[in-house]
Amino acid sequence: MGRVERFRQNRQTRRRITAAVTVFLVIMITGIAVADYSISCIMMNQDHIEIISAKEINGSFIQISFMNQKYYINTKYIKRDYNRLKEFAKNKLGK
Repeated sequence: MGRVERFRQNRQTRRRITAAVTVFLVIMITGIAVADYSISCIMMNQDHIEIISAKEINGSFIQISFMNQKYYINTKYIKRDYNRLKEFAKNKLGK
């Protein structure tokens, strides 16, 4: 087998592996989403996916839920830092 044929075969093998992994991930994610949607409909009578969710609480917190683990982000500090950065950019750039 020549050098060109070997590289062509390696390229085709890489493409097949990439396609197989992509199809596998799509099927897995779709299956998990469908199962989560079905469980939500049956158990809680809600028709949406609950595996990943985000909602605002009291206007200053964001609750991110991933696989029933809840994480809270205080947006007050993010807004404060964003405004400081905006003021800094306005003063330095003169706009």
